[in-house]
Amino acid sequence: MRVGVLFDKSMDSGGGFQVEYAILKALSEYGSGLDLIVFTYSWNVALEKELPNAMIVYLPSGLSGKLKTLLSRVFSRVRMLMPEVYYRYLVKKDFFSQLLKNNKIDLMYFLGPSYLANRIETPFVFTVWDLEHKIHPEFPEVRLNGVWERREDLYAGALSRAYAVIADSGVGKASVEYYYRVNPKKVFAVPYIHNLEEKKVDIGTDVTRKFSIQTDYVFYPAQFWPHKNHMLILKAIKCLKEQHGKNITLVTCGSDKGNLSHIKEKVKELGLENNFLYLGFVSNDELTQLYQRALALVMPTFFGPTNIPVYEAFTLGCPVITSDIDGVRDQVGDAGVLVDPCSPEQLTNAIKKLGEDSRFRDELIKNGKARSARWNSRDYYEKISQIINDFDSVRQSWS
Repeated sequence: MRVGVLFDKSMDSGGGFQVEYAILKALSEYGSGLDLIVFTYSWNVALEKELPNAMIVYLPSGLSGKLKTLLSRVFSRVRMLMPEVYYRYLVKKDFFSQLLKNNKIDLMYFLGPSYLANRIETPFVFTVWDLEHKIHPEFPEVRLNGVWERREDLYAGALSRAYAVIADSGVGKASVEYYYRVNPKKVFAVPYIHNLEEKKVDIGTDVTRKFSIQTDYVFYPAQFWPHKNHMLILKAIKCLKEQHGKNITLVTCGSDKGNLSHIKEKVKELGLENNFLYLGFVSNDELTQLYQRALALVMPTFFGPTNIPVYEAFTLGCPVITSDIDGVRDQVGDAGVLVDPCSPEQLTNAIKKLGEDSRFRDELIKNGKARSARWNSRDYYEKISQIINDFDSVRQSWS
């Protein structure tokens, strides 16, 4: 059976890239019996070396982002208003749908949510990262520019047609079933995996010297979306500095999704120019060191229920402070400190305690490593391979 996989993330895509790349490597490493075909873009040119057991098919990437978005909207509108025309004529002639047929793909596995799922006739497994447009529609990144409507169209179509749906957790599975009335038997909770490993890395120099970090720091690797809630950390750092005499730096990395200028303005307003560092894109080796030398990962996001940096921090021995929102307790357990994402006081106290109580910090690190060891790439593959094998039994019913 030929299994297709869409890998459409570039290295600067943040957690989405880390998750999808880790899954690809797991499928290639453990799936010796799979006839695996990876559909990707030319920016992922190293895949042949990293995935020796997979066939790589490169997709054209000449269309601009705006044109791709416009085409996606047109396809969605036609599908909603004229479904008979859409499925009878457009899907059969769509480039990606035809590409799957040409490569004789039996089952397509979307590693992340993709609008292409609604443009193919091939059976598919669909992954849902989150449904935060339903839970937090007030945030601009899921409210403006037709994003809410496109997400709604994507999930309404793809989830009902999918052979199986992958959610990140039990809470994620329940959300899919609740919001879209999907059959619970075809929704599977499969926790994320990632690429980072606990090891000594050599980048030529210590990251604190390389990036001129002069104080203890908390680390937040996240794209600059409003829901990432960088503001809460700035407020806590100001409180630590002025009320407790603690000079802490917030070190960040990740691409700007439109909110970085706002955060930089707030940094100036709060007088924290010397306590904020934005590194942009960093390599995996630099990322590993930044975790290992941080006072803590601080991730007060409003979105969940699962977030990749928490898993990375567990693996790398970095204490975790994150948001007390639905589903996070299942991910974190006793391996992190949970705070109200609207409470600077709670975050201030959590950072202060980690800086002053070494026994508490060591306990969090120990619990985090134990939690990380419960689930690995082999476990992920076994879960996905069972879904694929079940489909194979069904697939044998037609030519």
